[in-house]
Amino acid sequence: MTPQQIVAIAVRLFAVLCAASSANYFFIVPHQLTSANLGDQLPSALVYGGIYLALALGLWLFPMAVAHKIIPRTNFDNVVRVPGFEAARIGCALIGLWFFWSSLSYVASIVFRAMIVPGSASYFSSLTPEARADVYAVIAQMAFSAALVALSGRIAVYIAGRQVAE
Repeated sequence: MTPQQIVAIAVRLFAVLCAASSANYFFIVPHQLTSANLGDQLPSALVYGGIYLALALGLWLFPMAVAHKIIPRTNFDNVVRVPGFEAARIGCALIGLWFFWSSLSYVASIVFRAMIVPGSASYFSSLTPEARADVYAVIAQMAFSAALVALSGRIAVYIAGRQVAE
């Protein structure tokens, strides 16, 4: 692989990260704005989500254009011996682990709050609908991160652009 191809794989991984980040602006931020009586700010959150999604789409469709802007063109004798499939697989797993790590702080706060709820009522039933939605969002993020790690080989096929025998 040339250095540009390695950077193109990283660009596609960044596109996945941008697409996942756009979900916050489409689902979580509007909900938080509505619950804080700031519904007039809702269009700006959707615009930010759209920007993230457009960036993700552009980076996904044109990774080599970005890679050639970052690293000047080289000859084909300038080759780095890293299989693209393996680099993409490692990247997917690392992004999945990063998402998992970022959601752990919220899970820890849920556990600590549940420990201090008095009585025999469940913690989840004492939550407001907004807080329940936040719990569902964290569960979805953890499921997404687990899928990135567990299915990194299948996702790497799409990122690297070709099937490689495992």
